[in-house]
Amino acid sequence: MNESPLFKSVHHALTFAYNFEGQPERPLMNRMGKGSEPGIGLGGLDGAAQAGFIRAEVEQLGTLAEAIIIARFAPHTLPGLDGSCRRKNPLWRVAISVIADRARTSVLAGCDTTSETRLAYVKLLYAHQNERVNLKKIAERSGIHRNTAQSHARRVREWLMGTKGRGWIAGIEDKAMNTIYDKLVNRGLCEP
Repeated sequence: MNESPLFKSVHHALTFAYNFEGQPERPLMNRMGKGSEPGIGLGGLDGAAQAGFIRAEVEQLGTLAEAIIIARFAPHTLPGLDGSCRRKNPLWRVAISVIADRARTSVLAGCDTTSETRLAYVKLLYAHQNERVNLKKIAERSGIHRNTAQSHARRVREWLMGTKGRGWIAGIEDKAMNTIYDKLVNRGLCEP
């Protein structure tokens, strides 16, 4: 018997893995009375196991690739402890910090930057629109010329997302996504 993959795409699988909240599975009688569940129907321990398996596959890619995938797929905020407010997701914040620090030692090596400016450059790519600081403000806060901030931000963007000039040069996000795509499709979790 040939089972179909659980997820329609790698994007769907990664979104599930980093957004799974561990809700307990409803009793079988409740699910039968309600009809079919939307989505793939993974909840409770099955959902937790599947999310953990996908996250373990991502972790095997290495620290930087894992941070990039977390930055792209994990929620930026989580429900507050009392449920009435949102709080920043520490997993997402650490991922952004890892990427910014790696930018310091690679694409921005030799550049005079602060951790705040590097974080701002990375957030330009991964944060929600309302969480981003524009380049003019980044330059003002850092005491650098706007052109310098623009140059640094471009370097970080091309390093992560690739370049489109005379020919496509893949960025490290593309490489991480291609690798996890191959792993999850080859394991039969996702449709190609």
